[in-house]
Amino acid sequence: MGTRIFVGKEGYAAGKHYWEVEVGERLDWELGVLTQAERDKFRKKKVAKSFQEGCWALKSSQGKFFSSPCEKEIEKKQNVSYSVIGLLLDQEKWEISFYNSRDACFLMDSIPIKSRDKLYPFLDCGNA
Repeated sequence: MGTRIFVGKEGYAAGKHYWEVEVGERLDWELGVLTQAERDKFRKKKVAKSFQEGCWALKSSQGKFFSSPCEKEIEKKQNVSYSVIGLLLDQEKWEISFYNSRDACFLMDSIPIKSRDKLYPFLDCGNA
């Protein structure tokens, strides 16, 4: 089985934007934002994700957490639920932050965004 990837139809060019994603108990998922150029490449090819530059995300792989684009492992916090993740895209500071939506605590340091392009939310649900 392949992966399911959802990319937002509407993108963000400026301002602050917050949304929440319910990932439940899944061990494999990735969520964040990508540039319009990466979104367009993905939509044209209709193939498995190969986001390179232009993707900033939080990824869970077999229950271990990583930040993209550098694939740096993030220490999982004890007694914190990771079933609903809040994302704050701040295009005034050009960074994205990830929160535990229940307690409103940071899950990791904010990731600096190195692009001034329009950004689109995405969710990769892992293996379907």
